Amino acid sequence: MTLNVETLSAELERLYDLHELGELAGSVLGPDGTALGNIGAKASLARTLAERCVERDAVEALLDAMQTSRRDEAKALRRSDGAPAAVCEAEVAAEGYKLADSIGVGPSAVVVRAYHEVDVMRLRLVTGVPRKDTARYLVAMVRA
Repeated sequence: MTLNVETLSAELERLYDLHELGELAGSVLGPDGTALGNIGAKASLARTLAERCVERDAVEALLDAMQTSRRDEAKALRRSDGAPAAVCEAEVAAEGYKLADSIGVGPSAVVVRAYHEVDVMRLRLVTGVPRKDTARYLVAMVRA
């Protein structure tokens, strides 16, 4: 299982509230996880839980625990295995961009450095979202 900390923490933060994250940490990590429940911020708790699970090779155990309450999401994480979605370079090139290198990869987008004519820019390439849902995704990102 090669899920990375960023993917796991983003999904944990998206799927669970603070109380549920504390319970999940206790069930996966035992007494160490119960101590994590004292963290008061959801993002910090999700990140710490993801880091501990990756450090201890407990990602499978975390996904097993997630599957009891969030079956479909846990299955999707197992299937994706943290692999970034492929970027269609031909489609990007058709818009006049030349991809230079990858800056970062997340669960729903890939950020790349690109050239457009003489300008250098960062492009966020949304992945895993059907084209018809792209506008809804962008509105949600602006509101967040």
